[in-house]
Amino acid sequence: MKEIKTIDGFIVMVDDEDYEYISLYDLHVNKDGYVICRPKEKYKKMGLFSSMSLHKVLMNPDKTGRSINVDHRDGNELNNQKQNLRICSHQENMRNRKPQSVYADQEVYSEYKGVTWCKSVGKWMVQLRGFDEGRRGYIGVFTNEIAAANAYNYYAQLHHGEFALLNVVEYMPKEEWEKYSSSSKKTSKYRGVCLNKDTGKFLVQIYDTKKRIRIGEYETEEEAALAYNQKAIELKGNKAKLNVIDEISLK
Repeated sequence: MKEIKTIDGFIVMVDDEDYEYISLYDLHVNKDGYVICRPKEKYKKMGLFSSMSLHKVLMNPDKTGRSINVDHRDGNELNNQKQNLRICSHQENMRNRKPQSVYADQEVYSEYKGVTWCKSVGKWMVQLRGFDEGRRGYIGVFTNEIAAANAYNYYAQLHHGEFALLNVVEYMPKEEWEKYSSSSKKTSKYRGVCLNKDTGKFLVQIYDTKKRIRIGEYETEEEAALAYNQKAIELKGNKAKLNVIDEISLK
C-alpha cells in the first residue's frame, strides 16, 4: 500500500501497482469527499483523463469511467486500494451511503442511519432507503432509539446484503427490539394492514387522494403487506411508501 498526499493536504491510499500511474495526476478532494484526478501540467498531452474520480480511474482505466458506479466498501473515500473498491449499480451504491444529517420533513434526526424522530407520533421512525428500485421502505416506529437502529440493521442486512451499511450500536436480538415497536400494540406491524377479528384474516387498505380503498384480505401479514406495496406502486409510482417485508416469513 502506498500513500499519496493531495494538493489540499489529504492522505490517499492506493495499491503499490497503481502508485506510478496515479503520480501523473494532481489529486484533490471535492466537497463530497471524493478524490479527483487532474493531469499534471507536463503530462497533459499523454491522453490521460482530463478530470475524473480516482476510484473510477482505477477500476476502469481504459474507458471514460463516467458510466460506471464504484463503491468504497468501508465508506472511506480516501481508501482507494482495489480490495476496497467494487463496481456496482447506482442502487447498490446508494445502499452503502452514510447517514444523512438533515431530513426536510423532520425537525430532529438520529445519529443512526435509517432512523428519524417522528414528531407527529413522538417516536423513532425507521425506513430503508434504496429499497425496491430506489423507493423508501417503511419498517415501523419505535419508542427506543437503540431498538430502532437494530431494526434498521436487521432489514438492511436482509435486503442490501454485502452493500448494507450498518449502524454501530449495542446489539439487540430481533425478539428484543420488536418489544419497542409501537406496531406490537396493533394487529399488524405493516403499513395499511390490520387484522379482521371477524374473519381471522389480514385486511389491506390504502388511502388515495383522501379516499380509502379496500384491497382485500389475506392469510398472513406478509402477503397482505406485499399486496399493499403492489397497490401503492400502482397508485403512486416512485412516490410510494412501501413496507419492508421480512422475506424469511414469506418462505
